[in-house]
Amino acid sequence: MYSSVKTVVFMGIKCLTVEVQCSLSAGIPSFNIVGLPGKSVAESKERVRYALSNTGIQLPSKKIIINLSPSDIPKQGTHYDLPIALSILVILKKIPEIYDSYFVIGELSLDGSVISTRGIIAALLYVQNQCGVIIPYQNNPLIPNNDRLIMAKNLQEIITRLCAKNIIYDTISNENIPASNTAKVITLDDIKGQHVAKRSLIISVSGNHHLLLIGTPGSGKTLLAKSSISLLPELSKEEYILINQIYNLSNAYNEPLQVIRPFREPHHSASMASIIGGGKFAQPGEIVLANNGILFLDELAEFPSNIIDALRQPLENKTITINRVDYKCSYPCKFQLIAAMNPCKCGYFGNQEQQCKRAPSCAIEYQQKVSTPFMDRIDIKVYVPELSFQEMHRSEKSELSLQKIKEAIYNAHQIQQNRYQDFDFKFNAEIPNFLTEEICPINEASKKLLEKAYNQSIFSARSYHKILRVARTIADLDASQNIEYSHICEALSFSRTIQQNKL
Repeated sequence: MYSSVKTVVFMGIKCLTVEVQCSLSAGIPSFNIVGLPGKSVAESKERVRYALSNTGIQLPSKKIIINLSPSDIPKQGTHYDLPIALSILVILKKIPEIYDSYFVIGELSLDGSVISTRGIIAALLYVQNQCGVIIPYQNNPLIPNNDRLIMAKNLQEIITRLCAKNIIYDTISNENIPASNTAKVITLDDIKGQHVAKRSLIISVSGNHHLLLIGTPGSGKTLLAKSSISLLPELSKEEYILINQIYNLSNAYNEPLQVIRPFREPHHSASMASIIGGGKFAQPGEIVLANNGILFLDELAEFPSNIIDALRQPLENKTITINRVDYKCSYPCKFQLIAAMNPCKCGYFGNQEQQCKRAPSCAIEYQQKVSTPFMDRIDIKVYVPELSFQEMHRSEKSELSLQKIKEAIYNAHQIQQNRYQDFDFKFNAEIPNFLTEEICPINEASKKLLEKAYNQSIFSARSYHKILRVARTIADLDASQNIEYSHICEALSFSRTIQQNKL
C-alpha cells in the first residue's frame, strides 16, 4: 500500500516541493524515515506515533517506510510531522487522497495537537493558489490568501474536515499592513546639540548610506543611531511581507508580526554565525534579519576583525550565500549599516586633559582593528564631539521639526524612486560605479576641489564614487536637480578618516 502527501523544504527564503511517500508492507513491525532526514525529522516518527495513538488511531503491525523525495536534499525541521501523519492516514483510509489537493505543513504534539512551526509564510507564498494548504491554527499567515486554506487545531479536526462532504475553508484577514507600534521611540528632538551628527544621520537615511559615528563615551552616538528609527519610511506591502517571511523562517517565528523596519543591534561578543548567518542548518543571521532596515554595530572596533571583514561582501552584494556540504542557500541582506566607535581604547583621544599617555599611538592601533577595505565601504564618517555643560542644559528645539525632517526625507526618497524607476536599484547609495558620473555630474569648480582633496590623500579611489553619491543625496534633500559646489563640500567633509578628523 502506498500514499503520498506534498510539503516543502526551505532553501533560504525559497521553497522546493517535497513528496512525503508512505508505504506499508508485510514484515517485522518497524517505522523508518529515509531521504536524508535530519535529527528533528528522524524524531518525528515518535511524535507521529503518539499523536495518532492519542487521536484513537493505532499504527498497524506492519513495516512502515516514509521516503522524503527528492532524496538528495537534506530535510530539517519539525514541519514534516503533519504530512507524515496524513500520509499514514491516507493509507489507512481515514482520510481521502489529498496529494493533488493540498500542501501540508505543521508540527505535532503528543496529544495530537497541531502546533506552530517556522516557514508558514514562505510556504504560502510558494504555493500561492496552485492548491490548498493545511497549516497549524496558531500561525497567523500573511497574504497572499489561499482559497482552500485549512487551519487546524488537532488531527481529529483535520480528519473531520477532510471527510466532510462540503469542506469549510478558513480565510485570512491580513489584507493591509497593521498599524505600527505607538510606543515611544527616541527622536532627534531628544538629543541635545550634535547638529553636524544629526545632519549626517538625515543624509544617511535619505540615501540609504552607511554611517560611522566616532566620538568619546557619552557623546550621544548610540542615541543618534537609535533615533534613526523615527526617520525611517513606512514599509511597503512587499517589504512587509518579505521581512516577516524572513523572521518566520528564523528562530523568531513565534514573535508578533514586524510592522516597522527592523533595527538590529548585536553585541560585539556575538559569533560569526549569529551575525552573518550559518550554523548547522544555515540559519539567517543579524544581517538578514536587518533586511530593509538598519544594522547597528555599537563599539565597532570591539567586534572580531574576521566578522568586520566578513561584512564587506554583504555590504556590496546585498545578499549572503551560505554553503554547506550538501546544499547552499541565499538570503537577502539589503540593510543600512550604522556603526559607532570610540576614537581609541580609553575613548578620550583628542581631549588633552583626559587622553591616555600613549596617545596618539594607542588611537592608531585601536583604529587599525577596523580594516581600510571595510572603512572604504562606509559612505559617511562623522566625529561626534563631547558636549559642553552649556549644550547639555540648552533647552531650545531643533530648527526643523521632526515632521519637516521626515517630509524632506520622504521627498528625497520620491525623487530617487522617480529617477531610478527603470533601474534595479532605488537609492543613491546603490548607484553602480559605472553609472555614478552619469547620474551625478558635477561642475568644474567641484572637480578641482575633489582633485585637490584626492592629491592630498583625503579619500581613496573607491571613496570618490561614494562622495558623488552622498552629494547627490544632499542635492535631493535640497530639491536641487544639479549637484552644486556646496553639496560636494559637505559630502567631502563626511569622507574624512578618523585620523584626519582628530590629528
